[in-house]
Amino acid sequence: MRQYLIKRLGLFLPTAFILTIIVFVLMAVVPGDPALAILSEGEASYTQRDLEKLQRELGIDRPIDVQYFDWISGQWFAGKLRCLYTFGISCDYDEGWKTVVEEVRDSDEEIALAAAQLIESSAQLGDELKISLPAKIGGVVTGEFGNSFWFDAPVMKELGKRIPRTAQLAVMAIILATAFAIPLGILSAIRPDSWMDYSARAFTLAGISIPNFLLAILVLLFLIQMLGWYPPLGYVELWDNPVTNLKQMALPSIVLAFYDMAFIARVTRSSMMEVVREDYMRTARSKGLSERIVLIRHGMKNAILPVLTITGWQFGRLFEGTVIIETIFLIPGMGRILIDAVYQHDFPMIQAVIVIIGLSILTINLLVDLFYGWLDPRIRYN
Repeated sequence: MRQYLIKRLGLFLPTAFILTIIVFVLMAVVPGDPALAILSEGEASYTQRDLEKLQRELGIDRPIDVQYFDWISGQWFAGKLRCLYTFGISCDYDEGWKTVVEEVRDSDEEIALAAAQLIESSAQLGDELKISLPAKIGGVVTGEFGNSFWFDAPVMKELGKRIPRTAQLAVMAIILATAFAIPLGILSAIRPDSWMDYSARAFTLAGISIPNFLLAILVLLFLIQMLGWYPPLGYVELWDNPVTNLKQMALPSIVLAFYDMAFIARVTRSSMMEVVREDYMRTARSKGLSERIVLIRHGMKNAILPVLTITGWQFGRLFEGTVIIETIFLIPGMGRILIDAVYQHDFPMIQAVIVIIGLSILTINLLVDLFYGWLDPRIRYN
C-alpha cells in the first residue's frame, strides 16, 4: 500500500504543476489590460505614464516566464508598506503588520524616492514611514496568490471566507445525491422492467438532460409565480445561525445535486445489474442468506467501484458547478467572486479560484484512487 501511495503522489505533484502552468498562460494571453481597467474606472483621466507606472507596480510589464516564476515563488504587488529607517530601509506588509516582506526591488525608483523622503525629513533611526512600494510576498507554493488587482488586498484574504461556503454547498449536494441515487439504482436493478424501474429511468433521463442553471431558474419561477413563496436567498454563516443557514442552502443544494443524483443512479443500476447475474450471488442465495445481506454484502461490495469512481468525479465537478448556482442564489462563495473577477479583469483572483478548484478535483481523484486500493487489493498489487 505504501508503494501504491507513493506512485499516486508521484502523479499528483507533476499534474498540479502542469495545472498551474496552463492556468497562468491562459490568463496571460487573454485580451485585456487590468491596469487599464483599474485606471478607466469611473471614466477617470490618466496619462500613458500613469498606465506604465501601474503596469510596473502590478508586475505585468515583465516577460511571461518571469511573471510565472514570481507567481509561484512570490508575487510582486503594489501595496502599503510600513518602512522602518535604521541603517537601511526595511519594510513589512501592512496587513496587521505580521507578514514580513521577503524582498524589495532595490532598483526601482520608488525605493530611492522613499529613501530620499526619509533623509530629507530628518528621520531618526527607528522612525517609521508608510509608503507604497512594489514588494514580493508569499507565492503559490506557500498558499499565497499575490494581491488582487481589484480588491487591493491579498487574494487569500478574500477567498479564505468564501472557500468554506462553496465547500459546504458541494458537500451538502453530494450527500443528498448519493443518499438518494444509490438506493434508487439498487431498486431499479433488482426489479428490472417494473414500474419502479421505468420511473427511475425517466427520472435519471430528466436529471441528465436539464442543466443546473436552467433547473434553478425554473424552480425559482415555480415557487414564486405558482406558489407565491419566496425562498430564502443570500447567506448566513453556519456558526452564526445554523437554522437559517440550512434553509438558505437547502434549495441550491437540491438543485446542484439533481444532475448528480441522476448520473450516480444510472451507474449504480448498470453496475448492480451486472453483479446480480453472477454465480457467487446465486451461491449466496442458495446458502439461505436473506436478500438484503446478499445485495449489500456480496452485491454492492463488488459493484461499488464504478459507483465510487463516478461519485468522486461528480464531487469534484460540483466545485465548478457552483459558479452559476451561487450567482443565482446569491451565495457569496468562490463561484460568485470568480464571476466578479472576470468582469474586472482581476487575473490573480481568477487564477487563484481556478487553481483551487483544479487542486480540489486532483485531491478528490487521489483519495478515490487510494480508496480503490483499500477496497480492491488487486489494484494496488498490480
